[in-house]
Amino acid sequence: MAVKLTEKQKDAVAAKGSVLVSAAAGSGKTAVLVERVISMLLDEIHPVRADHLLIVTFTKAAASEMRVRIAARLNEEIKKQLNNLWLQKQRIWLSSAAIGTMDSFCMELVREHFEKLDLPMDFKAADEQMLTQLKQTALTQTLERCYAKGDREFFELIELMGADDADRNFTEAALELYDYMRSLPYPAEYAEHVIKLYETENPADSVWGETVYDTFETELPSMINSLTAAVRDMESDQVLSEKYIPAFADDIAALEELLSLTEKKDWDALYIRLRALNFAPLGAAGKTENPDLKEQMTELRGTVKKQATALAGLVPASLSELKEEQARLRPGIKALFKFVGDFTKELSALKLEKRLMDFADIEYAALSLLVERLDGISRPTAVAKELHARYDEVLVDEYQDTNELQNSIFEALSDCGRKLFLVGDVKQSIYRFRQANPALFIGRRRLYPEYDRNRPSSPSCIVLGDNFRSRADICHAVNFFFTMLMTEQSGEMRYTREEALSPKGDFPPLPSPCVSIKIADRQSSDESGAALEARNIARYILKTMSEGPVITDREQKTLRPARWRDFTILMRSGTKMRQFQKELKAAGIPAWVSLKDGFLRAQEVTAVLSLLQSIDNPLHDIPLIGVMRSPLFGFCEEELAEIRLGALGVPFYLAVSAAAESGNDKCGRFTAFLSRFRQLAATITADSLIGKIYDETGYLSLVQAMDEGPQRRANLLMLQSYAEKSGYAGENRLGGFLRYIARLKESGKDLDAASAMSESDDVVRIMTIHRSKGLQFPVCIVANLSAEFSREETRGPFLISEKLGVGLTLQDDQLRRKYPTLQRLAIAREKRLKSISEELRVLYVAMTRAQDRLMLSLCEKTPGKILGKLARRLESETFSGIDDAIEPSAVLSAQGYGEWILSCALLHPCGKILRENSGVSLTPAHAQGMLDIEVVPARELPAAEIREKADEPEPDETLLSEIDQRLNYRYAYEDLIGIASKQTATEIAAASRREYSCTSRPAFLTKAGLTPAERGTALHQFMQFSDYSAAAENPEKELRRLTSSRFITEEQAAGIDLSAVESFFAGSLYKRIKAARRIAREHRFMVELAAGEIYPSLTELAASEKIVVQGIVDLLIFEPDGIVIADYKTDRVSSAQTLKEYYAPQLEVYARALGQSAGSVKECLLYSFSLNECVEVPLFDK
Repeated sequence: MAVKLTEKQKDAVAAKGSVLVSAAAGSGKTAVLVERVISMLLDEIHPVRADHLLIVTFTKAAASEMRVRIAARLNEEIKKQLNNLWLQKQRIWLSSAAIGTMDSFCMELVREHFEKLDLPMDFKAADEQMLTQLKQTALTQTLERCYAKGDREFFELIELMGADDADRNFTEAALELYDYMRSLPYPAEYAEHVIKLYETENPADSVWGETVYDTFETELPSMINSLTAAVRDMESDQVLSEKYIPAFADDIAALEELLSLTEKKDWDALYIRLRALNFAPLGAAGKTENPDLKEQMTELRGTVKKQATALAGLVPASLSELKEEQARLRPGIKALFKFVGDFTKELSALKLEKRLMDFADIEYAALSLLVERLDGISRPTAVAKELHARYDEVLVDEYQDTNELQNSIFEALSDCGRKLFLVGDVKQSIYRFRQANPALFIGRRRLYPEYDRNRPSSPSCIVLGDNFRSRADICHAVNFFFTMLMTEQSGEMRYTREEALSPKGDFPPLPSPCVSIKIADRQSSDESGAALEARNIARYILKTMSEGPVITDREQKTLRPARWRDFTILMRSGTKMRQFQKELKAAGIPAWVSLKDGFLRAQEVTAVLSLLQSIDNPLHDIPLIGVMRSPLFGFCEEELAEIRLGALGVPFYLAVSAAAESGNDKCGRFTAFLSRFRQLAATITADSLIGKIYDETGYLSLVQAMDEGPQRRANLLMLQSYAEKSGYAGENRLGGFLRYIARLKESGKDLDAASAMSESDDVVRIMTIHRSKGLQFPVCIVANLSAEFSREETRGPFLISEKLGVGLTLQDDQLRRKYPTLQRLAIAREKRLKSISEELRVLYVAMTRAQDRLMLSLCEKTPGKILGKLARRLESETFSGIDDAIEPSAVLSAQGYGEWILSCALLHPCGKILRENSGVSLTPAHAQGMLDIEVVPARELPAAEIREKADEPEPDETLLSEIDQRLNYRYAYEDLIGIASKQTATEIAAASRREYSCTSRPAFLTKAGLTPAERGTALHQFMQFSDYSAAAENPEKELRRLTSSRFITEEQAAGIDLSAVESFFAGSLYKRIKAARRIAREHRFMVELAAGEIYPSLTELAASEKIVVQGIVDLLIFEPDGIVIADYKTDRVSSAQTLKEYYAPQLEVYARALGQSAGSVKECLLYSFSLNECVEVPLFDK
């Protein structure tokens, strides 16, 4: 159904040329994209064919949804204009329209022009497993060549990076640089840029020095203001005025001097002053009128001292020392980039050898098809010009998640951006770890003017701020928080009124606030914060469930009661999810964790991996004991101890073997299992081995019965799938698969877990914020907000920046210490700023998932103390205007989301309870909407009580009798269980033999030639389709005829033994065929027989039941006194008697069936092509 568009949305649909649409959360951007496409498809004045649009989405699911929605809207328009031929054609063109992900488009483009790229036509996309293995191989080979070559610069860099684990430090840096450069359109130009940076004459005047100066200019004023405000607060206290204020005054003077030197950009003077910086001890204040103030002042000064120490660390050396160090680093940086280049070539060669390309390869290939790059200038190729003519517009969804390489491709496809329509929201750009670059969006946003309806074709920006997803108070809360927190300095952009959410959703009124901040106070508790916070969330969920109708039914426009699946708990990471799940379940709340990581640590997966390790080498004690203790074999600790005591000082496997030889049946079964599977492992692939383990142990069924059984079972099947995929890169045997897993673990990587959850399951979902992107939930609980931010991104010894290049941590072997270079310090600072910006965007994504209710959950050890610290920081600021923001330095120095949430809540009009707890008098800022803020003491969050076992009731004899009757019930037709009502003669014969026959070849024989079964099929086809007269005269000529007429393939013809054919036509059976009045080849039949005729052992009742029998007889010979059945056999047997015994049951079925359908059967014959003999099979006793 056509949607009713707002004025801004209409602008986004109508705008021409280069357009950027900044679409806030819940603003209906997908609907706008669909309507824009439909408006172009309906425009007969400026006709645009559906297949002349290129629509790029971030995920396959989004592409599928987009295609479906466009098709649905187009069908609506067709129904209105049934005679409109143009729209009918559009529907056809839409089926072939380019709507998909960037990867899929580039893949198609490269396949279309593979010959221009010197690529194999049948290349395929490599998955992460293959790439990990190939990278390791290429890395090892490149490193060995460097050592063999003996380049001085290479060895100097290795030495600078530290002798301790030198190879690992270097290769990790090289891999990190390789991965980063793969997101850039022109990696060689980046290498030149970085090398040029290291040729800067004066490091203090470089981009690194500028970063340091900027940091001082941002943080020093904030530190000075904090101390100045503190001095004002202490003036009313006589003791603190005398003992503390002099030291604070000296601190302020020292910091002001540092700020003055920073503004002068006098590096050496700044370096000398920082080395001499000294914070004098505070005077002994003793008892004061305000002990709380004294504690706060002491803590504040300690914070300022830490900040000053951190700033001093950014000026690590004098200018002359920095120049000397930079000169030492320059050759090594060149060597590093050369190594990465050599590694890239080596890896590319390995991938080409296996006909593999990763997605970056495909994107680079696509870019090379579109752009000629010379002296830093890009020119469109002939292919690009062809695509300019083909596509009337390139529409890109989720543009904020684009990297530099992809952006260059979009530009090239759209005639240098002239036909480019971009949609996204930079506030939701949360994929920096995938090299997404929000600066691309921000840059266009600043460059493009606001859309002017009088100039619809100029480059323009349109902002969609109307929110149709969330209740008004949720929108107001989001606006208040991000106006306070997001500025150019702290968030790379300012959250202005234009960015604010304007609530437009239609919701029935709620009696209570829909936005809550719940703080679990664990000051008086020894329990973990996660446990208390989870219980606080459980309390909130149960309360909401009991409140009656609180969730909006969007279709009915009414409220309904909450269900478990209405609640979703979001967390920044998955580390605490299991603990939260445990506490929720203890409170009677069904909860499911959506985690992609932790796969290799899952109990069921660990058990199978331990078994595989034991099969590979049973002398490794840890995996062996692990699998014995697992549910797979169920040894208890006492049994394991007994086994060990039976054979001390030897590998545990030998002790198990000794116990088995001594008569321990359980150990005997275990060692026999290992022995058999060790033999199997030598002949089959790892995934087949895992499948056989599942079949023989019943492990899939076993885990299905455990807690979270469906998830465990899905994980086991996923493990088998990973084993199969590892075979694509040559690691198809057990040892190779285990090596692959070991490399993953060593590198700290994991594999994605399976998903066993459906939308209809009525459970509370727990997932990461990243996984929630693009989703929406009736009740959204953002949890674990008191956790500190990860600093992992800035802790590595090697850091990379687009602007600042690369920075190293070096090792001084004489002093036995490691130290960061100026370059690394500057990059770490830049990364910290970008990381904080990303965390703000992550919080924005989390809060904007909520539809009806939003709950922000924290747990603090000392809420009053942290509130006091935050309030003291805010005290010196004024918030009189609706656009006022918290000082950026306060936002940047926050340790986690909790400090941001509490700082904003302190300033909200509804934050009175927090302001009272802080002990600081703050004037609240202006805000719309209500917040429900609550601090919950730990005593109100007890652990879920374990219910005592109730007394067992007396048994109900009547019920017991009924249960006994049901359990001992015998089905009257039990004999027919397992006997199908419709069977083939072959199945019946096979059932009568009850033998196991393996007809497939071993894996090592599958590559060439026909199997015996396939050769038999070929010969049967020859006997079915050949002209017997011609074949009797010249079988080879007849074979050629059948092959040329495509009755048989060339491969089948090569597998037919013509000497056996000649023997057949020279034999007695052919003479009878020639003499017969009629023959029938491949005679099909279907008759109904009594079950007792086929299965004599059945009971009288069962024997009377009818079974439909069908089959095909190779040959019927109709002679005057009856029918002769002849069946061809190609089995290699030693005697006619063996053949007769084996196939007699099948011919008996044939004779009984044909006796009903064709007439009297007088004789049954088998013709053996291997024995060249006709064998008579006696007829059954009628």
